[in-house]
Amino acid sequence: MDGKFLQRTLFVILVLSCSVSSLFAGDNLHISNEFSLTHNEVSGPGKASSSLTEGLRYMNVLGVSGYGQVQGFDYSFNIGGKATDDLRNDVKQLSLTNFQFRASDRINTLNLGDTFESFSQYSLSTSLKGVSYRFYDESANTPDITIVTGLVYPRWDNVWRDHETKTIERQAVGGRI
Repeated sequence: MDGKFLQRTLFVILVLSCSVSSLFAGDNLHISNEFSLTHNEVSGPGKASSSLTEGLRYMNVLGVSGYGQVQGFDYSFNIGGKATDDLRNDVKQLSLTNFQFRASDRINTLNLGDTFESFSQYSLSTSLKGVSYRFYDESANTPDITIVTGLVYPRWDNVWRDHETKTIERQAVGGRI
């Protein structure tokens, strides 16, 4: 995928997040943005060993999160992106840093995107780009059932197999009763 497609996708996700959140009264939407502009000039005998990128560089980190309730379901979402022209900050000029959506009605819980289910210290001790579902009805004394599946990737760029952030494809499936 090229940078323009990802840029458009991030923009659409941001607009949809704002639109969906504003539809429901009493919901919360939080937008944070951090922009930095740096200019570096390196000289002297240690110039070749410098870790600074010379010239004018920028980095922008955008985060959108929200939560609320609709038709008996509590929901929350968290979306983040980064844009930079400094390879020391990120190998990609534009990247999706995090995406997570969660909905729950106190018995059923669905989590999409960045998913972390902690079964024990010995199993599934990493986050997935995937989905998890949990069923637990405390009032009916039912067993706690959780299933999860996804890709074990450190970055969202890996999901669409970006050649600049290539990694080994690993899939995970798990469950707990």
